[in-house]
Amino acid sequence: MKQLIVMIATILLGIAIAVLVMGFQESARTLTTGTTSKITNTFSSYMPATPGN
Repeated sequence: MKQLIVMIATILLGIAIAVLVMGFQESARTLTTGTTSKITNTFSSYMPATPGN
């Protein structure tokens, strides 16, 4: 009986952690988009090095 209670508690804890992590999904997506945009803007002004120059 104790093992069943521990198993159910572990499953519920896993579900709770998953819900918490999924709650940060939109924040992570926004952060990723902003960072990608800043990196692209920073490196777009640099000219590639050409051999022999």
